[in-house]
Amino acid sequence: MTNKKLFTISIAIIMLPAFFSAQIALGGGIAYESHIRAKSAGEVDIVQQDLVTAMAGGDHNFNEQEILGMLMHEIKGVSNRTFGFVEYAFYILPDCEIKFQFEEDFRKASKKYQEARDGPDVSNEVEMLDLVKLCSKIILDDKFFATCKDFPMLTEEFEIDKMFATIMLFLVESYEKGDLFGLKNKEKVEIKYLLTALSYYSNLSNSMPNVELSMPPDDVYIIGSSLAIWVLIDNFLRNAQFALGDMYKGTKPYPKVAISLKVVDGWAVIEVSDKGSGIKKEDLLKIFEPYFTTKGTAGTGLGLAICKYIAENHGGTIEVQSRHFSEYPDDHGATFTVRLPVAVDTAALAAGAPAFVAKDLVPAKSDIEQDL
Repeated sequence: MTNKKLFTISIAIIMLPAFFSAQIALGGGIAYESHIRAKSAGEVDIVQQDLVTAMAGGDHNFNEQEILGMLMHEIKGVSNRTFGFVEYAFYILPDCEIKFQFEEDFRKASKKYQEARDGPDVSNEVEMLDLVKLCSKIILDDKFFATCKDFPMLTEEFEIDKMFATIMLFLVESYEKGDLFGLKNKEKVEIKYLLTALSYYSNLSNSMPNVELSMPPDDVYIIGSSLAIWVLIDNFLRNAQFALGDMYKGTKPYPKVAISLKVVDGWAVIEVSDKGSGIKKEDLLKIFEPYFTTKGTAGTGLGLAICKYIAENHGGTIEVQSRHFSEYPDDHGATFTVRLPVAVDTAALAAGAPAFVAKDLVPAKSDIEQDL
């Protein structure tokens, strides 16, 4: 892994506008047969075509507890890795300034979290969020990295650990400010840059799919929350990784996941396509409903509901087309499409610094594009 300067996730924090009502073709130009679309009014149209499609529609007003559940869904996937990394670092590192500064607080926070987790009250969200914030701040501390850099076993995937820490810290802080995902603090975001950065990290991580990008030559701007857009596309990628694992039963390398961006009639159209197991027809109309999951105990049923929530908060739409391998053994997979309105006039944006902008989170744009 090259040692590059980590860049701005203002990318992961600015953009989430309109999400999607696009028509997508899996792998480009496939004939249809058996198309199912869930309309916004809840009515269902069934046409004899060969690709199954579902469009997010309908309304669900999330209450405070459900908003907290959405936050926990986003951080639980990587929090154990973050906790474990800090624990391991304090075990490996000799006595030094960074250990004296943070280790005692880390031990106390870990103990409180474990006691809450193992106690009679199943709810341990407060303790977990406190531990997430502390671990994230430790990882993002310059002295911590300076101390760790002499220990290769700690720095092998430090770029990824730093990215996770940054995203989790932003998520928790946005929730504490009553603005989960930064949806109240929109600004101009270069969506091409954001997708490139997210793909860069996905390709670095062993737990995420390898990504193949297709981008237009010109920059594409939208108005929204980068943090929210990052969360939305990241959920697509995690679902793709699960579907690939389900299809190929851990036999790697998996086929790459394709991410494309294009501008159509004033919309930024993002497509994320995988060649995984696909989604069954009977499940397509329910996958955007809160708490519906096809992953059994491995899923919470919140990932795509979060994507829909984010999309609607940007006036956008989201659509999925899929072929399940049980019906299409030679041509299976899923494609999620999101539409975001392209930014035209950004002068009307409120003045002042954006609420969620992280400096030096990922490598410079030119360096990322070379790696991809």
